[in-house]
Amino acid sequence: MLGIVALRFRRSGAAGVLLFGIVGAVSATSRPDSTSIADALPSVVGAIAGAAVLYVLVGRLTRRAPSAEPVGGEREDPPSGAGWDRRGFVIAATAAAAASAGAGVLGRTLNSASGQNAVASRNKLVLPRPASAAAAIPRGAQLRIPGISPFTTPNSSFYRVDTALVVPKVNAATWRLRIHGTGVRRPVTLTFDDLLRRELIERDITLTCVSNEVGGPYVGNARWIGVRLAELLAECGVRPPSKGGSADQLVARSVDGMTIGSPVEDVMDGRDALLALGMNGEPLPFAHGFPVRMVVPGLYGFVSACKWIKDIELTTFDSYDPYWVKRGWARKAPIKTESRIDTPSRSPGPAPGR
Repeated sequence: MLGIVALRFRRSGAAGVLLFGIVGAVSATSRPDSTSIADALPSVVGAIAGAAVLYVLVGRLTRRAPSAEPVGGEREDPPSGAGWDRRGFVIAATAAAAASAGAGVLGRTLNSASGQNAVASRNKLVLPRPASAAAAIPRGAQLRIPGISPFTTPNSSFYRVDTALVVPKVNAATWRLRIHGTGVRRPVTLTFDDLLRRELIERDITLTCVSNEVGGPYVGNARWIGVRLAELLAECGVRPPSKGGSADQLVARSVDGMTIGSPVEDVMDGRDALLALGMNGEPLPFAHGFPVRMVVPGLYGFVSACKWIKDIELTTFDSYDPYWVKRGWARKAPIKTESRIDTPSRSPGPAPGR
């Protein structure tokens, strides 16, 4: 559409491309994780390049002005099509297409290489046996009834709710986790191997989304392997508010820009809040946060279940609103007990004679 407009209004078409870039730049800087005006640069640079290409190409299609000094005193009309700089247009368009294709190939190559390294890091990972294994599933927990959901949700069936348009693929070998902020007396940056060397525990923990409807699919139970988050925070000098700590909110940041805020008191009250490395006996699937994610029992996912985690900042609820809170959701969200009927049966109806 802008190309058609530019054929008659060359500058307006180019300005339209720039406008799209401005919209993209504003969107980039308004993201919860945006900390610098540099976040707008990709949109701005792309818009300038697009506007310049459109302006040049349309210029090549502009009919040349007739000669000011007609030959023989008469102005001759140019032959059909002679007023269009076809050769210049073809050269410019070919150059622009080649540059775009080259940039695309380069981008895909870099992304492919990064993704392959991440896949390789997961494939070679062997999780250590947990020092504290989960209790055996009680007999009768899995009923033999057609249609009933399993006690342990398979990884392939476990629900996924996030804002990532493309699932991040993070290389465990280069992954880092920074813990810092208010009340952190000993900030630390951890590698994946640092976590593997710590004591691992295994627990059955149910996760659910706050938007799950009655009978909905956004709930699942898995056997998670990970590091106790409370112990890690305590080693960094963090204390919960009930014990004089100055931070009441833990803000987890994901590699895709998501921010999730959890109550420090809940994370450190004795429940098995985890930095999870494994799910149902295998390394985390990419779709569920590989290499590391947070899992906090008793809290809805939007205040606890940060996938692809890369940063933990201790702060306060008064000083920072994470992604969902900025959109009107609650700061604290303990799970409300609910039940589900997987296989409802028909009522037998009233007894005969009644």
